[in-house]
Amino acid sequence: MTNNNEIGLGWVGAGRMGYAMAERLAKAGCDLAIWNRTRAKAEPLAAHGADVVDGLAELGGKDIVFTIVATEQHLVEVLFGDNGVLSGAATPKVVVDLTSISAEVSAEVRSRLA
Repeated sequence: MTNNNEIGLGWVGAGRMGYAMAERLAKAGCDLAIWNRTRAKAEPLAAHGADVVDGLAELGGKDIVFTIVATEQHLVEVLFGDNGVLSGAATPKVVVDLTSISAEVSAEVRSRLA
């Protein structure tokens, strides 16, 4: 059950680590929407209350979006690509990246998000 004051969370990446983290949030009752390149990997999270979305732009309206993807290139693509999180009219208030990337790319992404 979602309450109007609840923070909306978006999640990108349902690999080994991402799935486990998203599952904990979903089981805790968080308002969670998740996207994964291979949708079937994220679908079991729906049983815990997560909303599995078809497109990254659907996460743009969330308060906080978490990303945990394989590479720096994937991170840039899921955030800034033509169909990325920031491609729609709405943008998240906060982006939290959990991907293992270089300090240089992290700084570039932070700059672009600002």
